[in-house]
Amino acid sequence: MTDRATSLLRTVLAPVCALFPRAAGSIGQALPAAPHFNVPAIKLQGIILERPHADALPGAAPFESAMAATMYGGSFTFAGETVMALPDQVFLDSGASAAWRRELLRLDWLASFRASSTTLHHLFALRLITAWAATRPRYWKVEDLCSALLNLAIDAPAIALARSPAAVAVAQTAILMAQRQVQKCRPATGHAAFLRAAALLAAHLATGRIGPDREKLLAELSACLDHASSANGSINTALAMLAILEILADGLRRAGDPLATGLEQRIASLTQRHSILLRSDGSLAFMPTEARLPRLSPLPHASAIARESGHARLVGGKTALVVAFGESALSSPFQAELLQDGRPVLWLEARLCAGRGGTTDASLICAQGGSLLEISRDPQGQEKPSTSIFVSGDGSDIRFETAHDVDSDGACVLLHVASHARLSTTHNRNGALLTLGKSCTWQLVVRGGSVEHDGGTLRISAHNATRGLLNFALKRQHQPARKQSAGNSAAALLL
Repeated sequence: MTDRATSLLRTVLAPVCALFPRAAGSIGQALPAAPHFNVPAIKLQGIILERPHADALPGAAPFESAMAATMYGGSFTFAGETVMALPDQVFLDSGASAAWRRELLRLDWLASFRASSTTLHHLFALRLITAWAATRPRYWKVEDLCSALLNLAIDAPAIALARSPAAVAVAQTAILMAQRQVQKCRPATGHAAFLRAAALLAAHLATGRIGPDREKLLAELSACLDHASSANGSINTALAMLAILEILADGLRRAGDPLATGLEQRIASLTQRHSILLRSDGSLAFMPTEARLPRLSPLPHASAIARESGHARLVGGKTALVVAFGESALSSPFQAELLQDGRPVLWLEARLCAGRGGTTDASLICAQGGSLLEISRDPQGQEKPSTSIFVSGDGSDIRFETAHDVDSDGACVLLHVASHARLSTTHNRNGALLTLGKSCTWQLVVRGGSVEHDGGTLRISAHNATRGLLNFALKRQHQPARKQSAGNSAAALLL
């Protein structure tokens, strides 16, 4: 109890004592520098970087506040492990796991204290920053060090500005200390290089330094974006990059820098690519609903393909089919999510052996009658069509033809539906009916195969006589039939 009371007293008085020179007492001596008004380098000369997407998710602010309150109580929970410690000792070696220490040192939790409206939480965060700077912890990965600088540059000045000039001094000193360390590091991966460039630019904006360095940092950031655009990365990584770029572009714009225009154009290009996966609520296909684009865009009204990330969107009326090619090392040629009015209703997953290794290519053909996506794989030096997908212009007819290894066991396509849907097989297991609501029913028709009903999943398997070809169609029943146009001739290739 005595230690807790002493810790609370130090939390309240530390920013006040920081106004005095180093010889003022033990609290002032513990600071990494003597941040008082006679040191111009640590005055707030930059801008407060905002997090425009921080409150975009429902329930985000209460979660952040709860996390700050838990840490204020002396309980530090990271990577599923909890350590009880005072802020002066938490950055010392406490015997915790490497994963726990890594999450602590990344300083992602600073956003939690920034989201909190409690004064004591802000003072506690400043004390943690002071302890971090005094401890000078060792970072084993460049990505973690760059993330620490990025979080300090974004959140520390915002926390400190509402408190006192001494608090601003603490934040600025920590930023400058981390900035010197990041400048010396040499990233080994493309993502680490992006984090380094973004963190240095954020620190440059937060500390108010002006000069030719800003153009150099932006050029380095653009080079990292070019490298990231040519490499296949995860959607989570891409969304995290977009969120960081949003913050930097907003900071440049508020600083009156014309270079913000170029960065905003890059953000718009990346956002447009990921809009292929967009649902009506802003979430992304194949991802949890919590994963959203930082800047929500209207639903695309035309079919599009992003070969770099391996995704395509086939649009027909109010129906859209989002397809993931898969990586070349994967055996499954595709996954697909069917959207009706922007909301997911069906999911398809191929479990086929189309050959491992090699390269994957895709082409999209759009006509008035519909859109045809052809996915090809080159596992043995000879290109072979692997999967063809067609969506009619009105969205009422969706057709699949996919090739697989004839000798493969268990080759099939799984069709998953929402929990409220009703399923029933028809025509001696050569088809099925999927009732998704009062006005939406889809009919599944399989050629050369069979359908099995297993709970909320339909398993579509090919017969041996099909010689490695699986061919089926989905037809919406609640819309009136329309006369086949010339553009629909592409569907004849599939059935």
